Amino acid sequence: MEFAVTLSAYNPSGRADINCTGITLRVVDMPDLARNTTGAMEVVRFPLPRGFLVRRRSSHAVRRWVRVTDARVLAYLASTYAGRTSFPATVQVSVSVASVTTVVKRTTNPKNVNHWCSVVTVGLDEPSTTADAVRCWAGEEPPYLFGSVLSAPPPAS
Repeated sequence: MEFAVTLSAYNPSGRADINCTGITLRVVDMPDLARNTTGAMEVVRFPLPRGFLVRRRSSHAVRRWVRVTDARVLAYLASTYAGRTSFPATVQVSVSVASVTTVVKRTTNPKNVNHWCSVVTVGLDEPSTTADAVRCWAGEEPPYLFGSVLSAPPPAS
């Protein structure tokens, strides 16, 4: 199975550029997304070959084709999503970030951070060019593990 992954980074700041290095992406199928990681299956994990700089008040996008060859993962996806051409997933982005200011030629010490992006649709078709951006949260664990308030759906009206 092969699919494209597009990572977009945004820097709304007008004061500093952001240097991103040591980037690893992990795609995880999490069937019980709103409650816990029970039943989570890592679909694929891969590093980006190069880092990038996100200039102030701009964005940067990287697209990479990824191949899943693990027989256990392929069997899991076939049995869980038989007949479907897409499935919901969570993407973990691990990255080392540093702020870079050009006025005083200063770079902050790099900081390792994790971002959890959910719900991402993994599909076998061409990636959508009109889909809304997926919100990501920074943290060591997925945001729904921090408490039910963050992940609870809005109350029914």
